[in-house]
Amino acid sequence: MPSIKLNIFQRGILQKCATVFVYMVSAATGAWAIDWLDKQYFIRLAKEAQNQNLIPPEVAHRFIILIEARDFTAIFLIMFVGLLCGFVIWLFMRWAANFNWSWPVTLPKAVEFRWAMEQLGITDPHERIAFVRKHKLHVFIALSPLVGKEQEPVRAKLYPFAYHVGLGNVDLFARHIGNQTLCLDADDYEGLLKEHGQRTDSAYSARIVDLEQSITNLKATNSLQNADIVKLTEENEKLLAKNDGLKNELKMLTPRAGKAEKRENDRIPFWLVAAPMVKELKKKAEPGTRYKRPQIQAAFLQELEGFPELKPAIQNLLNTSKKQEGSAPYELKGWGMEAIRLALGDLAEKDPGTSPKVKKT
Repeated sequence: MPSIKLNIFQRGILQKCATVFVYMVSAATGAWAIDWLDKQYFIRLAKEAQNQNLIPPEVAHRFIILIEARDFTAIFLIMFVGLLCGFVIWLFMRWAANFNWSWPVTLPKAVEFRWAMEQLGITDPHERIAFVRKHKLHVFIALSPLVGKEQEPVRAKLYPFAYHVGLGNVDLFARHIGNQTLCLDADDYEGLLKEHGQRTDSAYSARIVDLEQSITNLKATNSLQNADIVKLTEENEKLLAKNDGLKNELKMLTPRAGKAEKRENDRIPFWLVAAPMVKELKKKAEPGTRYKRPQIQAAFLQELEGFPELKPAIQNLLNTSKKQEGSAPYELKGWGMEAIRLALGDLAEKDPGTSPKVKKT
């Protein structure tokens, strides 16, 4: 399909109309000229007959009137019939040209046509036929397919219309090329090779130079790509080693993360009591307020009274191995107290002996 859409004017409709117009004017002019010559010819015949007393003057005058009164539509009909007959005759001639009635001849040595054309650098089928017609080559049709590129001797018939534009049959060429029966005489081929082979060799040499340059460029590109591949391979090995290390760390961290997640889930009952307590302490705090551990403990116990259903779970959470025997079941020691103090932030009183952190400059 065309790569660009063209409208009717861009497709050359004006040129085509002009061509048809010129054709019609030429046909009409030709018909008028033929009609005028035809009339003049018959008028001259009538006058000569009158001068020779073959017909009376009245009859000759009437003949002239009839001839001049005739229009030239008959000439158009004659031209059309003539062209139609000529076309039909041409078709019959092309049909008859397909039959090769040449007498067979024995070629001492024959060269297969397609291979010969390839040696001359002609690979396109239409260019081969154009080459045959241009140089009026004698093309032969072998009686049996050739075995190999060259064969001797070979019985063949000359194809007399090989270089005839009107009667030469392209399909016949293609059929015999496919059957490997189309061939050239070896002597004719040697002459062609001497005449056109040098030009073909020059074209091949130029093509070889181009290919060698392309190969050189490809080798250079390949070298650069190989260097990139080596570099990328090294980087890939480093990434793989790093990936293995991360996988090992992930394997170690996964159980820890699982335990930490389970621990936080287990502490949800504790935070159901501690969170509202911390929020209330922050709400009641005044400037300078610092909550001590006993205050935090008391506030926690007070808040816990509102959640009697959570007491068993909280008791289990706070009952750790570090807690001394005899301690109260809900005493905040260890992680419980530190978690609430961390939530209070600056509102929790610092432990004695601790010094504030110094910001690094």
